[in-house]
Amino acid sequence: MKKWIDTTVTLNDCWGPAEKTILKAPSGRRPEFRLRARALPDSQGRRQPVQLIVEIAPGSLVEGWAGAVFTPLGTVPVSGLKGLPPWDASHAGAYRKAIEGGGTNIGDSRTLRLEGVVPFVDADGSIIYDTVRLYFAENAVQGGDVPHLVVVKTAFLPGTRGTVQARQDGGGQGPPKPP
Repeated sequence: MKKWIDTTVTLNDCWGPAEKTILKAPSGRRPEFRLRARALPDSQGRRQPVQLIVEIAPGSLVEGWAGAVFTPLGTVPVSGLKGLPPWDASHAGAYRKAIEGGGTNIGDSRTLRLEGVVPFVDADGSIIYDTVRLYFAENAVQGGDVPHLVVVKTAFLPGTRGTVQARQDGGGQGPPKPP
């Protein structure tokens, strides 16, 4: 949890339908958010971080992210993301292939992540709630200023004739910047 506290994430690249919905910066800049700890007292009265709350600057991400609460889940570190070149838009395909190509444990429910829900209003005026998972891939990038990578995975739960079904909606990635 410590590596997430007071970390700012600026997304380099976003894809899928989420690129146009919840992974979008209205200002046209790269999407960016900051994570702050939410703490509760333990049995001795010491405050322990239990969740992370998203802060956004105006225009840096759609408003549904503001105040979103993320809970740490999983026990196994992210694996399979190693040796990526320093970010440059020309490497977008390599990053996406590494993230989406099936060589990681990102899809495994045991993988360490932060998980929360981000609402947005679609073009039809419907309120949609996306499940968002944040993964911290340590030492995924070789030779860059920041060796770590944050991977964002989204899924939304649309209702279909009285049922709910999950569909992967998109992704993104970018380096974490500690305070």
